[in-house]
Amino acid sequence: MIDLGKFNKSFEELENDEDRWLYLLKNAGSAKEELPKFGDAALDDAVARIRINETDSETKEAQVTCRMSVEEQIGRLAMAFVDGKEEGRAEGRKEERERLAAEIAAKDASIAAKDAENRKLKAQLEAILASKA
Repeated sequence: MIDLGKFNKSFEELENDEDRWLYLLKNAGSAKEELPKFGDAALDDAVARIRINETDSETKEAQVTCRMSVEEQIGRLAMAFVDGKEEGRAEGRKEERERLAAEIAAKDASIAAKDAENRKLKAQLEAILASKA
């Protein structure tokens, strides 16, 4: 996050692309004079697209509506991301429970089979001991 309120560089103090973009973002809506040429195609294109006329309330209203729409979309995307992460976690917990239940069931079946085999062997041993007696 960048607080544009703390960005106080003048045009002459701009040192890099980040400074130039921050300057443009901070001053685009409040520049009393025309924004300067930056000598960078992307920045100069952005400046050329900015058409704010203090007397044109229709343009300002459209920009506010557009900004609110963009902010609403960003908010919705952020919430979808958070919800998606929680759904993913819940799905992961469900899958882990299912995996553990299957593993326990397999071990129980193995134990039951061994118990049955042990009972069979015990019965055979008792039959052998009973025949010798």
